[in-house]
Amino acid sequence: MPSNTTSKSEKIVKIFASCPMEKRNDIINYYPPHQEFSSLIDKLRFLGLYRCEYTDFRNENDRTRALRGKKPKPRHKVKLDLNIEN
Repeated sequence: MPSNTTSKSEKIVKIFASCPMEKRNDIINYYPPHQEFSSLIDKLRFLGLYRCEYTDFRNENDRTRALRGKKPKPRHKVKLDLNIEN
């Protein structure tokens, strides 16, 4: 004869009977597609349909630094040797 189950044990049975967390699509795909969102925001900003005050501030700072002659130094470029000798 099976024994009576309490509400706590029924809760545990439901937890173990459910689908594992690592197989649930809502858990796996939790984070939004950031690359697509950022490229969309950049395109909207270019078209003038979206304003980002932080990016405007950064651009203005870069522009004023360039006017004062304080541009960032050019970064070291890697030279590629494409001559392949056998």
